[in-house]
Amino acid sequence: MGSPAWGRGANRPSGAEARDPGRPLNWRGGRQEYKGGNGFSNGDTLNYSDWKLGLTWVVNGWNLGAYYTDTNAKDAGYTLAGRNIGKATGTVFVQKTF
Repeated sequence: MGSPAWGRGANRPSGAEARDPGRPLNWRGGRQEYKGGNGFSNGDTLNYSDWKLGLTWVVNGWNLGAYYTDTNAKDAGYTLAGRNIGKATGTVFVQKTF
């Protein structure tokens, strides 16, 4: 099964964030397309587009951030334990590299 994909993203400051490089805007968008036999009668059941938008702050060597991500993944191809794992979700994080 082939699976060509494409995507774009950036961690670049823009607008007000350009004056404070410790608070960059994060974004990403992409598309996944499956070709060939995938066990489904509809060849595009597993195809989807996705995107993410968030902010990250650097405070005293710590990364603090939040982002929102969503897809148009179909229930038929991405349901696990009764839940579509491709649905929208928000994430908040604290990160430290040692």
